Amino acid sequence: MKNSKLTKLTLCLSILTATSSSLMAQNKKRDWTAFAQQVNVQASQELRFTLLATVKVDVVKRKGKAGLWARVDNKDSTTGFFENMCRKPIRKNSSEIYVIEGGIDKNSKEILFGGIAYGNGTYTYDDFELYLENSKTGKMELVKITNGNFEETATTDVNGWNIALENGEDINGDGFEVSLVYTKNNTSTAIQIVGQGK
Repeated sequence: MKNSKLTKLTLCLSILTATSSSLMAQNKKRDWTAFAQQVNVQASQELRFTLLATVKVDVVKRKGKAGLWARVDNKDSTTGFFENMCRKPIRKNSSEIYVIEGGIDKNSKEILFGGIAYGNGTYTYDDFELYLENSKTGKMELVKITNGNFEETATTDVNGWNIALENGEDINGDGFEVSLVYTKNNTSTAIQIVGQGK
């Protein structure tokens, strides 16, 4: 009888622990946030692309950092290229232009790109541009993207860019607020992420 009760108690505790762990995993927020948009691509051969943007970082702690990121998704749902500057993160407190160079091929379906921020700090991004190699001339040509300079504003989000927002806060990241701010002597706008998590 005692063994039966002990077995039931152990089973109940195991279920409770598993349930608690599951709920904690669901409620745990990440210590980074990102924003992105995508463009569809088609190529019959390998072609280069270049992503560039202006970034300024003011970190609270050394672990704070930023980066550009780009990913090529293939037609078969695999990843053809990925870079998020994790090996050379941005920590400079001045507006500088940063670049990611990658490539697409006949299997490529789309390029996703944007900015990423880790930890506490203020991260400002502006003037995104995407260039793709012309298959005939070999020259890099500007690709049309939506609201690359963040001058187009909306009441609930940043036009053309994907980020999970609720009242200006990233619902997936821990303590990140996203807004549009004036730059360049109040004549232009940029996207700004403020991290105030743990």
